Amino acid sequence: MKERKRKERNFMLTMTPLAAAIFMSVSLSTGWSAAAESLSPWEKKPVAAISKPGVRALFEGVNIRLPAEPQLVKDTMMVPAQSLLEGIGYRIDWNEQNGILSASHASKPALVFEANSHTASVGGQAVAGLEAAPFVEEGVLWIPLRFAAESSGLQVTWQPLDRIATVTDPYGFTKLRISTRAENGVTHVSEQLQTYIKSAWKADVQLTLIPPEYYREKINVMIAAGQPEDLMLITSPYQYNDELFEAVATDLTAMLEKFPRLKALATNGSPANRVIGDRIYGIALPADPHNAPFPAIRQDWLDRLGLVAPKTMDEFYEVLLRFVDYHPDGDGKKNTIGMTGYATDDGLGSLSWVEHAFTGSPSRFMVKDGLVIDTAISAEERLALQWLTRAYADGLIDKEFPVLNQSHAIERAVQGNVGIIPVTVNQAAQMTVDSAAQNLLDPAGLSGQQGQSEQQTSLRQQEAIWAPLPTWQVASSVASPKESIAPWNTEGSGMYIIPRTVPGDKAIQILEWLDRGLAMAETGEWDRLSGLEPGDQSVLESLFGQPDLLKANEALSKLPANVRAQYENAISNWKKVSYEGKTLPQVSSYWSKGEYEDINKKLQQLKIKVILGASSIEEWDRQIAELKASESYSNMMTTLNALVAKK
Repeated sequence: MKERKRKERNFMLTMTPLAAAIFMSVSLSTGWSAAAESLSPWEKKPVAAISKPGVRALFEGVNIRLPAEPQLVKDTMMVPAQSLLEGIGYRIDWNEQNGILSASHASKPALVFEANSHTASVGGQAVAGLEAAPFVEEGVLWIPLRFAAESSGLQVTWQPLDRIATVTDPYGFTKLRISTRAENGVTHVSEQLQTYIKSAWKADVQLTLIPPEYYREKINVMIAAGQPEDLMLITSPYQYNDELFEAVATDLTAMLEKFPRLKALATNGSPANRVIGDRIYGIALPADPHNAPFPAIRQDWLDRLGLVAPKTMDEFYEVLLRFVDYHPDGDGKKNTIGMTGYATDDGLGSLSWVEHAFTGSPSRFMVKDGLVIDTAISAEERLALQWLTRAYADGLIDKEFPVLNQSHAIERAVQGNVGIIPVTVNQAAQMTVDSAAQNLLDPAGLSGQQGQSEQQTSLRQQEAIWAPLPTWQVASSVASPKESIAPWNTEGSGMYIIPRTVPGDKAIQILEWLDRGLAMAETGEWDRLSGLEPGDQSVLESLFGQPDLLKANEALSKLPANVRAQYENAISNWKKVSYEGKTLPQVSSYWSKGEYEDINKKLQQLKIKVILGASSIEEWDRQIAELKASESYSNMMTTLNALVAKK
């Protein structure tokens, strides 16, 4: 513990006070730790003494690498002369004896600097009055960054709040660094797509696509370390409190007046948007709200056992029993898993759809008739926990689901002995396509193994067909028997922000880039580009969103026609169900501030314990009774209802 604290403290001492504060916030909200060990959500230690913040220099469109951090002398940023000038393209002549550095260039003015002199030479003309004189330190001459850069034709902008100087070449390609989540798991950007973007936008765009399972942690580390990208997707905008969010993100309100498309996305009421007061701090990524985890089932197993897709929780239970007892994978052994999934820090993760099936709400807090309803204290939530507890005890649910993440759960499903997994429709389609591709490589599914019977070999040859469940009836009296549920993304697909470290003129260029990319997605221009590689459309969907699962969906286009029809039918049925205005994504902002966090965490932990049999349903009842009677719970519900009243 002491060693972890030492590493944590040393890590924070390298940050500015703002970055250190953000680090503490994201550490507490996500569990990330610089020492590779999680901080307890209740371990709210104050930030200790932080070293005086330094200054930084960023270089755009010029190949400059400084061997040491800049120094601030009399409010002038000083940098090593040789590294700066050679990076610009100068030839250097350094006379150490008299402390004079001469720099020549084929197309730029000659420069001369002298140690301890406030006069320099530009193109043979003496320029007096340097606020800070060049100096020698350990044999290296340090010179004023702005004076040297601007004398050679570069531009310098200064961000006083974050103490960053950005040097750009006005005649070079602007470098844009963009991070987003790889929604479909595709992280490779083809050379063809990179070349097109660079030539069409006249910008050197560096795209970073990060897998979903650790995207949030990766972005938080970038922010905490003071090294954010120029355009970043924030997947959960409410994980930061207002003060920290304003400290990280640029206020885009005035800039968006020039971009009607972007302004509409930023103010469309999406759960991914974050507006503080009347100020706009980000732009929601276009998303189909039904792009959320929902049960996908092995259609080939249903066919093999003579079953139909379940529509109720009772039917679902019977299918799980058949999948476990009748070894539909064909190996003759009782080793199949009915349903796998994964839990998360703030809930049941992919298995929360079971709660949805009983409560009729895709999230814990539901807005009905202008009031906030907490489904966690409802009789329907109790029924959901009883259903999950029974299924887990009967061996129908993956025993390891509490310790799995999304990628681990999918990996277990594609191994071939899982019948049901809650995933997005695109993930289910990709799993089906991947299974068919693997079947072509290993048609018997044996990988060289011998001794299988002819019947078992035949079963192995049939690839996995994952089909989304098209309809689902609410399982309790909370709604009419005919009411159906559908997958619903309660947080949206995230919101793009431009960090405050980005200069204003560059921020405009980034908005122009995003606006053009979104326009091409809307008109289908990306789909008509020739020469792109397989997977590029998935990259473009990650960058510019997917507002409709049925339109230009690369994942569905790869499926056989009959299977694709199943997917399209399911999505069409889902579109008949909407929860717009009925969820409350802002709730997570209270967890991030530590308010009511204890209430939330204890309740989520108890759910897992009940399902695993470590606590009884009676213990759940006692906890709910104590919760409802507590002053903290009453205050929380009052706060949440006030939040709805403001909308």
